[in-house]
Amino acid sequence: MSAASVHQGVVRLAGQVAREPNLDATAQTVAILETIDSLLEEAGSNKHLILFAQIFLADMADFPAMNVAWDAWVSRSDPPPRATVEGKLAVPGCTVEVVVTAAALD
Repeated sequence: MSAASVHQGVVRLAGQVAREPNLDATAQTVAILETIDSLLEEAGSNKHLILFAQIFLADMADFPAMNVAWDAWVSRSDPPPRATVEGKLAVPGCTVEVVVTAAALD
């Protein structure tokens, strides 16, 4: 499976989870967002060019903890649209998964 693809100026990332599961939701989100920063950079983009984010939580009770990390990371001047839903995640111990679509730099 590919972590990212770029087609016609659009970067699509696969769902990203923390490499070290069993951390709290804030720590998992911080780790995921660091990975997203790296993947976007490799693909010729950055967090300021995110078009849409999808966040999956194993338990919606983790929503405030996830938002602590998200709010510290996201562009305050131009936050992307985002959907957050609860669902069973494929990796045991992971409580957060983030999928991002972004524009590539010209």
